[in-house]
Amino acid sequence: MIKQEAEKNMSDKCEVFDIIATLVKSFKTPDDNGKPYVVSKYKGKDKYLWNCNYLLNQILRNYDVPPERYHVSKAAKELWDSITDKNIRDYYYHQKVVNEKLDEVEIIEFKGSSKNGTKRTMHKGDSFVYRDVFHNEHVIPISMIIDELVNLPNPDEYDALEKVLDKIHVCRMLKIEDRGIPSIYKNKRPDSFEEVIKEVYEKSEPKIEIVK
Repeated sequence: MIKQEAEKNMSDKCEVFDIIATLVKSFKTPDDNGKPYVVSKYKGKDKYLWNCNYLLNQILRNYDVPPERYHVSKAAKELWDSITDKNIRDYYYHQKVVNEKLDEVEIIEFKGSSKNGTKRTMHKGDSFVYRDVFHNEHVIPISMIIDELVNLPNPDEYDALEKVLDKIHVCRMLKIEDRGIPSIYKNKRPDSFEEVIKEVYEKSEPKIEIVK
C-alpha cells in the first residue's frame, strides 16, 4: 500500500513545473539589489542560484508550446509559401531560408533592432536569415506571464501554474508586422489570446490577420 502511494505521488510529480515554481518563489526573497535568487543547503553549506529573473524569462521562452497555440499571420504564410514548401515551424532565429520557388520575390529585411527595413528582390537560390524577415512573437508578453506567476498564492499548485502557462501563445509574423505594433502594446496587453487579436493585432498598421 505504501509502495503504491509512493508510485502515485511520483507519477503526479512534474520536474518542469517544479523548476518553474522554484524560480517563481524566488521573487518573494530578493537580494539587497531587489534581484530574486534561490538558496539551498547542502552538507551544511549554502548554495545559491542568482539572476533568477533572467533564468525564469529564458525558461519560459523555451517552454514547450503545443501546435494549437502556435499561430501564423496571413502575410507571413503567403510570403513563406511563395518561397519554399518547407515547414515554417522548423525555422528559428539565425537559420538560413532559401528561395526555392520564384525567380523573383520581394522581401523586407530588418537587421538587429532596427525599426526600418530594407527591401530586397530575391532570385531563385538566394537566401536570408529567418529572423531578419520573420518574427516569432509571444502574443501575451513573457513579462506579463511572469507577473501573473509571481502573483500566484501558491506556485507549487500545478493546476494553477499550468493555467497561467497555457496563456503562452506564439505567432509567427513578418518583421514588418511586428514593427507595426504600437509601442504601448509591446509589454502591456490584454491577458487573453482572443483579446490581443481584437485589441492589438487588428488595430496594428499593417493589420495582423491570423490564419485560421
